[in-house]
Amino acid sequence: MYTSEASKKLILAAAWKERSRLIAGERRLRDKANKLREEAVELWHDAVLETCGNIVIEWVNFDDEKGYECHLETGEVFKP
Repeated sequence: MYTSEASKKLILAAAWKERSRLIAGERRLRDKANKLREEAVELWHDAVLETCGNIVIEWVNFDDEKGYECHLETGEVFKP
């Protein structure tokens, strides 16, 4: 099928605009996810500090679907 140069430019311009819109949406979602992750980490560290004091926290056994296990210096292990 024959497509004129003007039509090709319009198709590409529309695709680029949609791509830009989707990437902007992705950035907003990543920013929100990062903020939630920071809040979760802060909450966990505050809870450990309050209940156990200033102890060592070790993150081990990473799993792509679940995340890390948290091992506390006290011997307690928290699994996702």
